[in-house]
Amino acid sequence: MSISNPQNDSNTQREQNFPGFPGNDDKKSRPVFRLTNVPESMVVKGASVLSQRMLWNIPKFRLFRFLLFLTVSSFFIVLYVLWGYKKGLVFNPTFHIPSPASVSDRTQDAAAVVFCGNTSAEMKSLDEMISSKLEYTPRKVPKDTEFVSKFPRKYLSKIKSPCWHVPFTGTPINNQHTRNQMKLDKVPLRCLPYFYLVGQPKCGTTDLFHRLRKHPQIKYNAVKEPHWWTRIRYVNCVLNVPHLQANTSVERYLNLYRSAARYISNGLKGVTKTVIAITVDGSASTLWDNKHLWNYYYKDRGYTEPEILNVDFIHTVNPGAKILVILRDPVERLYSEYLYFRRINSAEDFHDKVKEAVHVFTSCLSQWSLRHCVYNISVLEQIHIRLHVGMYVVFLLDWMSVFSRDQIMILQLEDYSANMKETMTKVLQFLDAEPLSEEQMAHVLELKVSNPRRSADRSVGPMLPETREFLREFYQPFNRKLASVLENKAFLWNHC
Repeated sequence: MSISNPQNDSNTQREQNFPGFPGNDDKKSRPVFRLTNVPESMVVKGASVLSQRMLWNIPKFRLFRFLLFLTVSSFFIVLYVLWGYKKGLVFNPTFHIPSPASVSDRTQDAAAVVFCGNTSAEMKSLDEMISSKLEYTPRKVPKDTEFVSKFPRKYLSKIKSPCWHVPFTGTPINNQHTRNQMKLDKVPLRCLPYFYLVGQPKCGTTDLFHRLRKHPQIKYNAVKEPHWWTRIRYVNCVLNVPHLQANTSVERYLNLYRSAARYISNGLKGVTKTVIAITVDGSASTLWDNKHLWNYYYKDRGYTEPEILNVDFIHTVNPGAKILVILRDPVERLYSEYLYFRRINSAEDFHDKVKEAVHVFTSCLSQWSLRHCVYNISVLEQIHIRLHVGMYVVFLLDWMSVFSRDQIMILQLEDYSANMKETMTKVLQFLDAEPLSEEQMAHVLELKVSNPRRSADRSVGPMLPETREFLREFYQPFNRKLASVLENKAFLWNHC
């Protein structure tokens, strides 16, 4: 649904008015010459000298019209100079700042960040607004007992991946896949992922997944992104598509890990020397996407923000899981995603989409909580780019309130690309996987980059400088919060 309005359209030459923001109400009271060294009386003095020379030759009525024209013209000339000098920032509306609300101890600690030297007053105000709106309610265990009952309370000991013995009871799948499925039904072992590579999209998850799959203990994972927790399991419930029921079942999800389960089962029987096979779900939507959960549990039921998220379901059935996250400069991530998904791309179109998205989000934030604006599908449906995906700290705090900090490893794409060997070694240590030999590591490092930017996308060129600067200022408060929570200034992405 498009929300564009001719009165609210914006580009680099036009001011965008955010409804309800106080910055739009005080423009008339702002001194026009406040950013110059020229006295405001200079134009008037010039006009006075000219009027003395012409006083005896010009009738009073014409003299008055001439002085009025000269004054108005001078005003617009100076206004034009100021507009070009500041590229519109002088007259941009400030963010609406609500009254400070109570903040949790975790949020107060996260707020203790030194501001960058060139941070504008508007961005400092936005930072305060975000801090005041980071109010987290205690986590709740999902009440969907039917879903939870499909998983065991305990898993087999001495096995790294969470596995258990149970015969396959799912509905056989028709067509060519049926015969293979009948053979797999004899495997009495089922496994969930040992770790989740949860995001974010366009941050290198595909490249990291394919390199990890070269590890002998992780090679049994054929599918990177089943998107089962965030999307597939809700298809039949939300979209009411009965013929997809077999594809959305728990059994179908568990079948993704049947190769690893078979290897582990053979190890338990003594067929192989080891029972170690590490299972992984590499869906890049897991960290942030709760759209279908919202539609299923909360839509049209009076909720302003979700009480439970997909992370709560994962933790309930798999509390010992390890979580691997890889992040990227949110400004570059957004542009990369825009080029990847949109059919018609241009830097100008991206600029318009960004201005529109920030308009919607800040308008929402002036009335609702931060989590409401990030998770409520009615808000997200108004935005044509996924601006919220780059608000990493919002999602991570939700995950860190469920999983312990030592269960979560957070990488940076920039560091991963520059120091791949060191990063891969740390990841394997985090996963408690066997270290690779020098030969194996060399093979991993020689792999081509997965999912690079397409040539057609590169031909579009970089984003506009004003777009990059605008997004950097927008994401600064989120990055500061993230850097404070993780105690790592690298997650500022040098936006200072």
